[in-house]
Amino acid sequence: MRLTFVRSITVARSAEDTFAYASDFNRAYAWRDEVKASSATPLGPMRLGTQLHEESVLAGRRVVTESVVDAYDPPHRFSFAHLSGPMPVSGEYVFQPVDGGTRLTYTLRVRLRGGWVLLAPLFRLTGGRTMERSLAKFAENLRAGA
Repeated sequence: MRLTFVRSITVARSAEDTFAYASDFNRAYAWRDEVKASSATPLGPMRLGTQLHEESVLAGRRVVTESVVDAYDPPHRFSFAHLSGPMPVSGEYVFQPVDGGTRLTYTLRVRLRGGWVLLAPLFRLTGGRTMERSLAKFAENLRAGA
C-alpha cells in the first residue's frame, strides 16, 4: 500500500538559504519532531549519492531508515530514495523563489508493508499534519536565524 503526502510552505528567506538548511540532513531532528537522530555520509555538504541515516519514532515504534540522495540540483531541488528499513520511503524537496521568500514543497511517498499496513488509517490521518508541523518549525527556525 502506498501513501503520498504533499505539503508546502513559504519561507521568508532566499532559495539558497532555504535549500542549505533543508539539505543539512545532520540537522533534520531540529525541525522534524519524529526524527530522533539523523546523519549523512560522507561528511560535508549534501551531494548526489549522499547516504542518509534516520532514526525516527512512528506510531510509538522506532524506525531506522537508510536512503540515498538520487537527485541534487541546488538551490532548486533534491530527492531521496529508500535503501533499507521496514517502511520504504522516498521524497523530494522543491524550492521556488516567490515574492517575500521561497516556496518549499515537500513530497513524501511511503510504501507500507507487513504489519505497517494495519496503521494506514492512522498514517493517513497524521502524516499530513506531521509534515505541516515540521515545515512550520522549519520556517520558524530559519526566521530565528538557523
